[in-house]
Amino acid sequence: MGCALGPQRRVQDRLRGAQQVVEETGPLDLGSACRQLLRTSRHQRQLRFPPGQFVARLVELRTLGSHGFGLTLTLFRHRAKPADLVVDLAERRLRLIGDPEVRYREDPVRLLRAARFVAKLGVEPDEDTGRWIPELAHLLEDVPPARLFEETCKLFMTGHGMRSMEALQRFGLSATLFPGLPKGAGPGKMQLGGVLRHSLENTDERVRTEKPVTPAFLYAALLWSEVEQRASHYASQGDPEYVAMMRAAEEAIGEQVRRTAIPRRFSAVTRQIWLLQTRFNKTRGKRWKRLLYEERFRAGYDFLLLRAREDPSLEPLCEFWTKAQQTVEAPSAADRASAKRRDRPGRRYRRRAPSAG
Repeated sequence: MGCALGPQRRVQDRLRGAQQVVEETGPLDLGSACRQLLRTSRHQRQLRFPPGQFVARLVELRTLGSHGFGLTLTLFRHRAKPADLVVDLAERRLRLIGDPEVRYREDPVRLLRAARFVAKLGVEPDEDTGRWIPELAHLLEDVPPARLFEETCKLFMTGHGMRSMEALQRFGLSATLFPGLPKGAGPGKMQLGGVLRHSLENTDERVRTEKPVTPAFLYAALLWSEVEQRASHYASQGDPEYVAMMRAAEEAIGEQVRRTAIPRRFSAVTRQIWLLQTRFNKTRGKRWKRLLYEERFRAGYDFLLLRAREDPSLEPLCEFWTKAQQTVEAPSAADRASAKRRDRPGRRYRRRAPSAG
């Protein structure tokens, strides 16, 4: 009675066939490599390779191929175990299939994808693929904002946000993607504040530990330096702190959505996080306890902790709200919903005029 080959055996056979093709033809473009990995002989059984590692690498390669990128594969024998084959991904070169300038102009989103693959896979673009990115960064201005929002989420919310920001800075794409932020030292770069850096690091850690992340908090950190400067300016002109923050938030979000769309379900939360920063300053009397019942209190509190890592003068404020959560009974979901209904203005009905006659 015959038995079906297991996953590891099938992987071994595919690797051996791919090695033969590489030895005969040299480095392969991505499409050919993937086809060979999927179609090679199933009869050779003497090779060994960890199936999970191979499958993960194959998924990465096929993702690259679907976006028009090629990747040079190098197969070599492990010195400790000559019979083992591994795919050397550490020395790969990322290249755009075809003429890079033409392909970037066909779809400028490929500029962001190149930066994302550099950050995610740790590869380096070849000379032609890399040198056109900063020169054609302005093409992103013509991309629909909805597409750029999706790419932004892929850049910063998939576990490599800090490396993605470094890649955007390196290729001069960050200033084009976030035009309202303060300009950096080099062309196409922007200034990275401590809040943004800490937020990206925390987001990467939450993704690694399988905790939820939201674009609302991401954009709150991305645009905070601009919002803070504008709010300070309006406050110096005599606006109340809350009003100044509201004006700054509306302007910052309004400018950013012209480049990357921010759905209202996220922009509303982003605005609430910023406005809570002004309300955290009011710790006297009894009204501060109502803040614990706010639906977005926890998000605003976490954002306050990030600000304190950059500005030590906020540490006493953080200590106050940390102790407040320990001493005051935590509100339940029903309590938060009740508080939300109380704060909502009631519906007004217009009295109907009496009918004549």
